[in-house]
Amino acid sequence: LPVELLHGITFGVGFSTATVYSGKLAPPQLAATFQGLWQATYAGVGAGAGGLLGGLLMERCGGQGLFTAAAAVVAAGGLAGAFAERAAAAHQASTARRIRPDKEE
Repeated sequence: LPVELLHGITFGVGFSTATVYSGKLAPPQLAATFQGLWQATYAGVGAGAGGLLGGLLMERCGGQGLFTAAAAVVAAGGLAGAFAERAAAAHQASTARRIRPDKEE
């Protein structure tokens, strides 16, 4: 049960961080839209699909198979997020160079 205390902290920090980060990624006029899309994806699509797929996996593969699949999904999501962040940074840097070609980084 002490682990549940950590879950409360990590969930709160993760959710609020993702909401703020999605707002920063968006153009200023679309910040609220991005935050809404993030929250809808997480709470709606993510929770719904996770419940359905988790139930199917639990039924077919048992608990160990379910947690192995969940670990693989989390790892893939982490890699995709890291790739997306690098791609966004590269795009932002190339855009900045096109706007101000006289400045070098």
